[in-house]
Amino acid sequence: MGCTEEGTETVIARREAVGRVMGTPAYRRWRQRLNHTLVRARKGSFDAATWLRPPEPDRHDPYRVLSIDPAVVSHLLPERLPDRVAGRLLGGEWDADVVPLPATALHRGLRQRFHDRLDWTATDLHPSRYTRVCGNEPPQYENYSEAQFLRRAAALDELYDQLARHGYRDHTARSEPVGTEMSVAITRGGLYARHSGGLHRIIMAQLLGLSRAPVRVMVVHAAHAGGPHDPFRAQRLTTPE
Repeated sequence: MGCTEEGTETVIARREAVGRVMGTPAYRRWRQRLNHTLVRARKGSFDAATWLRPPEPDRHDPYRVLSIDPAVVSHLLPERLPDRVAGRLLGGEWDADVVPLPATALHRGLRQRFHDRLDWTATDLHPSRYTRVCGNEPPQYENYSEAQFLRRAAALDELYDQLARHGYRDHTARSEPVGTEMSVAITRGGLYARHSGGLHRIIMAQLLGLSRAPVRVMVVHAAHAGGPHDPFRAQRLTTPE
């Protein structure tokens, strides 16, 4: 049975409506989040509750990418938080021992290389002197052979040059999943503490004085909900209970 003229117009209108939805940033974020979730599911780390839970006033989208001043990320969480708390207001003492970034071995080593112009072998990143201040610092420098360390150093020189030339590009420009963006946790005092990913990049961006960097927000401390440094303040104030 052939389509009527009215039926054809309806189909066309529906297709156009779908096309408008698929072109929105919200839809693209949803697709990126879905793709990242499928990858996690294949690795056995998928938390169904995080994906399926209904919207709530005390939740936010942990896969939404924000553009911030790199200097805002001033601290490092001493340990990573479990995936199940992603997107939540989280009380407790998890933010009590955040570490200032300049106190980390990674920050010192990168500053020695790119600010003080030391040879890589003279920096605090060298395996002979690398000492982590917390478990959330990269562990690999402790175990590198000399050859492995020098290869890593060359890659870091290249990354620094790329950031200097092109700025801090987001995951879409890097053709990577949204989950590769650095995630941060916002403390009760409004500090942005790095949670996972992107630590080398954010420190280099600070040393270069870059103006913008992409981040995801893992959690916000419950005591800071709606505070001046809560990026979801407007959402919390307008979401009905």
